[in-house]
Amino acid sequence: GGWYTDTSYSTPWDFDNNTVTHDITLYAKWTPSSSTPYKVEHYQEELDGTYPTTTTPANTESKTGTTGQNAAYTPKTGTDYPGFEYDSTRTKINGVVQTSGTINATGDTVVQLYYKRKTYSVNFSVNGSNGSIAATNVIGGYLTGSLVTVKHGGSVTFTASPTTGYEVDSWTGATATPPNNTTATLTVTANTTVTVSFRQKTYTVNYSVAGGQGKIQANSDAPTTSSSVSVAHNGSVTFTAHPDNGWEVDSWTGATATPPNTTATLSGVTGDKTVTVKFKKTYTVTFKVDGGHGS
Repeated sequence: GGWYTDTSYSTPWDFDNNTVTHDITLYAKWTPSSSTPYKVEHYQEELDGTYPTTTTPANTESKTGTTGQNAAYTPKTGTDYPGFEYDSTRTKINGVVQTSGTINATGDTVVQLYYKRKTYSVNFSVNGSNGSIAATNVIGGYLTGSLVTVKHGGSVTFTASPTTGYEVDSWTGATATPPNNTTATLTVTANTTVTVSFRQKTYTVNYSVAGGQGKIQANSDAPTTSSSVSVAHNGSVTFTAHPDNGWEVDSWTGATATPPNTTATLSGVTGDKTVTVKFKKTYTVTFKVDGGHGS
């Protein structure tokens, strides 16, 4: 840089040695600064496909360079922004969509880099049978049949619908709380397969002797005064009463007795049940004709 007497900047003016003897015009030649500031801003795509405003970049770098030269920048990689990838077609420099642009002398150059979210596939199905599964809420993606296409960081909520007499056994690929809940959620960060398994419902049937004087038996289990048995949905249990000597069955509750009432059956079980048996004392009446001559 410096001052010159001609527009081609070939004859410098030396203020220390040159003397002004007539009117002259001096021309300034500027040397580009090598420390002109500029910024590099990084923007990540939102789940709805939009990008943040220019006031809220994910990251901003303050750099310096030579005025008039290209503004240097380095896009972030997957290590820096997991689940995102640089989209060069959106790059702006000085407000213009371009991948290269020069640094303004005024220090207001901004390089804007944009990163789109990666897209993943989520398949879902029933492992086995006895129910169905549906993707009931998708954030950051869309549903096509049994395939959900979702952007990185999006989520999918699944709902399981077991057939009558069945319940959720377990989920794979999604989180349910508790584990056998009918709904499960997945935050998507990779291609994923979600499955749900169903199991037949089981119920607890408690059984006991009311008041003592005997025992009760469920199916082929050992006779006892009280216990419980697990029964599958719509299943049945046969109970057998074992009264002590001198006692007999008085009544059953919770099960249907079969004469002579020593057995009772609980059928079509669809929930937890309680069965009891009650005994009563038996008496022997002896009668005879005293002295004969009749009956």
